[in-house]
Amino acid sequence: MPTKRDPDKRQRQALERRIQNAMTTIYDPATPNIDLFNMGMIYDIRIELPGSVEIDLAYSSPEHPDNFGLTLRVKTTVEELDEVNDCKVIVVSDPPWTLDRVSEHARINMSVVN
Repeated sequence: MPTKRDPDKRQRQALERRIQNAMTTIYDPATPNIDLFNMGMIYDIRIELPGSVEIDLAYSSPEHPDNFGLTLRVKTTVEELDEVNDCKVIVVSDPPWTLDRVSEHARINMSVVN
């Protein structure tokens, strides 16, 4: 049973926060004013120490021509973090992405842009 001071758990949580922050620097090609994290397109981040990461990503617009580039940008951005050796991006479609996943911050930006 892990203790409150489980260093691996704390290390994974800290890395997850850094990955989430990194996702705020990448923008959805279909909604270029909103980042992936606030669009709710990052469904899950799994971290295996040392340095292996899997990210579940859903497209907001599955037919958008820049989606392939998006997965590559996520992989590259995460692998630039010092603690990450390898990042695998898994495109998921179940459940499909909907506007319900968008953060309040993104909703405000969407209403300003539209």
